[in-house]
Amino acid sequence: TIQRILDHYRVGYLENCTVETDYYPGVREMLAALEERGAALGVLSNKTEGTARKIVGHYFPNVPFRCVYGRTDTRPLKPAAGAAAPVLVDLGLQPGEIAYVGDSGTDITFAKAAGFVPVGVSWGYRPVSVLLESGAAAIVHSASELEALLLG
Repeated sequence: TIQRILDHYRVGYLENCTVETDYYPGVREMLAALEERGAALGVLSNKTEGTARKIVGHYFPNVPFRCVYGRTDTRPLKPAAGAAAPVLVDLGLQPGEIAYVGDSGTDITFAKAAGFVPVGVSWGYRPVSVLLESGAAAIVHSASELEALLLG
């Protein structure tokens, strides 16, 4: 029964993942500014890869992400450091040159394990205290603040 429900959820969420999902204010403008300055952009999510690609393609069709990765059966999930391997290849950067931006302790723990700079955003679904306890190097409260941090 549990597997049937899970399978139904996975199919239904993939079909409807943009219905109740949206991006946060200022994110499109921030991504445009980062792109203009030549930043290498990528996405690594624990959502299924199909879902991650559909959401990114729907909301950011003109952003030249070098990679969009999600959960597959062939790669480890965050917070395992091994989840970073394809991102490093696609971005062509060293771990310390990458800021990994996230809204959960899992994201911050992953970023630290991978050697990325862990940046927490306060507008996600976890409290700032969780991000700080997990070791965020910085906490930002808006897309414009994140842009300034990344381009500063």
